[in-house]
Amino acid sequence: MVKGSYTVEAALMVPFILFTISGGIHLGFQLHQEVRDTAVIRDEIEHLDVVKIVRRNQLLQEHLKGD
Repeated sequence: MVKGSYTVEAALMVPFILFTISGGIHLGFQLHQEVRDTAVIRDEIEHLDVVKIVRRNQLLQEHLKGD
């Protein structure tokens, strides 16, 4: 009778354990994607040349005023 109780217990615990493990893996992938997206945005911001953008906007405004 003891062997049967282990089987029933395993039948209840194994799906819970697999669900927990797969949930952890899924959260890990989501975290990895979020960190990757953040790193890409940070790299784009670091490479912005603010002076170049301002000068280009001023040149565009001067050109539009001339028309």
